Amino acid sequence: MAWGYWSCHNFDRHNGDIAHKAGNVKRAYVCLRPKRSNLPKIQTEIFGSKLIVHNYGHGGSGWTLLFGTVQKSLQLFTSAASVDLLSCDTKITIIGAGCIGLTTALYLHEKGYQNIEIIAEKLNDTPSYNAGGMYGIASLNLGDEMMKKDCEHLALETYRRLAKIAEGKDPLFDKGVMKIDAYTGNDEEQGILPDPMGLDVLIDNGIIPPGEDVIVDFGKKKVKMLRYQTFFIYTTMFMMELLRLCKERQVKITEKKVTSFSEIDSPVIFNCAGLGAKELTNDEELHPVCGHMIELQNQPKIEETNYIMCIKIASKPVKTPEEYEDLPFFYYMPKGEGVIGGTFCIDYDGKDKEFNEKEFRGLIERARILFGALEPKPYL
Repeated sequence: MAWGYWSCHNFDRHNGDIAHKAGNVKRAYVCLRPKRSNLPKIQTEIFGSKLIVHNYGHGGSGWTLLFGTVQKSLQLFTSAASVDLLSCDTKITIIGAGCIGLTTALYLHEKGYQNIEIIAEKLNDTPSYNAGGMYGIASLNLGDEMMKKDCEHLALETYRRLAKIAEGKDPLFDKGVMKIDAYTGNDEEQGILPDPMGLDVLIDNGIIPPGEDVIVDFGKKKVKMLRYQTFFIYTTMFMMELLRLCKERQVKITEKKVTSFSEIDSPVIFNCAGLGAKELTNDEELHPVCGHMIELQNQPKIEETNYIMCIKIASKPVKTPEEYEDLPFFYYMPKGEGVIGGTFCIDYDGKDKEFNEKEFRGLIERARILFGALEPKPYL
């Protein structure tokens, strides 16, 4: 297994920008995720004569909680709709065309509803497209045991469906998910420290074993690491498939911004608007979480770099839990020719160019610390 090339990242020294046209950096970008203070908001409410079904605020766990939260929102809808005996030709509007909104449309269609419309400000370059794609609970603050159990249930429901897709046994989806090795640090001497990767729910439920101790040879150094197995969702591919399936089922898709539920004439609205839900609902618990990501190019073939890595990097011994929490985070995902990232900037809108450049440079420096200039390719 090759571990990627990191010696050719380039910077434009005239303006400080990361150069995208040469070297190994194809594009550097920010991704804003909608995070609520606790769990995503999944509940129903009445707005005038309309039934609103909320499903938003997943933070960095949208793909990890996808099928669990959509299933829960449909259960709430079914319970509320049965009171009014809604017919299958009832118009249903979904706000948002991320993975949550598109999957909701497909679930509704499976239940027999035919008059479905998705309204979204944009269909491409959304957080669902830009996400790294690892199954693992990230950037959620679960304040008590009840929340943890609820989150665990949603995550396990999603895991079961991802397993079916990866095994080729799912009735609807047949691509975009694979089981994959995931590595995290375990080497205090090297300053390469572990990150939980949000896989505790799988370990605690006996679905995967605790991490296996391995030695990874990076060419110039060997590092102690823990190896797990999880799922990788190729988010770009999966989003294209979700969109194709919706169009195939004649789900109407309209590109426009919605600022109020009163703009929609449907009796049923699924609010899957992500960050857009803040304007729609005035939800004070909803905040942006900004992640900085770098898409790579000129990398080895994907078969050679088909792994996930999530670590924390320390330049000196860590003595307290607080020092550990403050350590910079780094991940690699095998999306395209590879993606690196690892920032979680809460309540930041991603618009400060100077700050973004600093974060991008930090990611590249952490990649260099870990991988170095690899020649020849190191193998596990």
